[in-house]
Parts: sequence; C-alpha cells; structure tokens
Amino acid sequence: MPCANNAGVTLYWDEKGAGTAVLLVMGAAYSSRMWYPVIDTLAAHHRVIWFDNRGIGQSPACKTGSIQDMAADAAAVLDAAGANDAHIYGVSLGGVVVIQFALQSPDRVRSLILGCTGILSDDKPRAPKAANVIARIPQRVRTSLMASRTRCANIA
Repeated sequence: MPCANNAGVTLYWDEKGAGTAVLLVMGAAYSSRMWYPVIDTLAAHHRVIWFDNRGIGQSPACKTGSIQDMAADAAAVLDAAGANDAHIYGVSLGGVVVIQFALQSPDRVRSLILGCTGILSDDKPRAPKAANVIARIPQRVRTSLMASRTRCANIA
C-alpha cells in the first residue's frame, strides 16, 4: 500500500495511468474511493493520483488539521508519487484544499479544477469543526459508518 508522510501524518494514496499527473482531492468524510466514476476515464490519458485525506478511508486519524496542513498533505502525496506538478482537482472541502495548495505551491499547479466548493475568506482558513470531529472518530467506527455510504454510491 503506497503511503506518503506529512509531518508525522500518514496518507494512503494510489495511482493509475501514465502521462501528465492529475491529483484528485476529495472532500470531508469521503474516502478517495468516491473518485471511482472518473479514474478510468482520466487514466486513459493521464497519470491519475488520488489519496485519502487525514483521518478518512485508509489514512489514520490525527487530532486536528488546518486547510494549510491538508494542502501540505497533497504536496506530500505528489512528492511520494515523484510528481513535480499536476493538474489539481478538488471537490467540496477538497476544493478549498486545492485553492490553498495553489497559494502555497503555485509552481506545482498545471491547472486547478474546482467542483462544488467555495472560497474561505478568513486570513487563516481552517478545516470546518465537522472535519476535525470526523478525524477523531476511531478508524473502525468511521469504516463501519462509511461502508454504508460507499455501498449506496456504488449502486448504478
């Protein structure tokens, strides 16, 4: 299982395809498995890299995490994958994270794709309280709770 590390936080990631890198950043409370509808299509022409945010899916929980920390997580995943830059695609909270990523590391962004997200106007954006609460729920409980969501999402 490929893992990246950012300041002691372990992040599960995976990849598929070849070519220009596309980094996928999911929103709060959903694992990277939610990218299943787009991975194969993107991987036909790109190297697609996706990961579980801290405390979600296969990435262990940590006590807190700011948006800046989560943007640094994305950079750590790119580093672990050996990608200097990428097209960066974020949805929901992931969109806020990729905006911060672009501010912190503009030279690593080929393009920025934002889906169903917003912009935080605070000078120091932080993850919503709900994200911090979710990150503190024990892994086995989160896995059990998310299993029912994932099953529903896979019905098509």
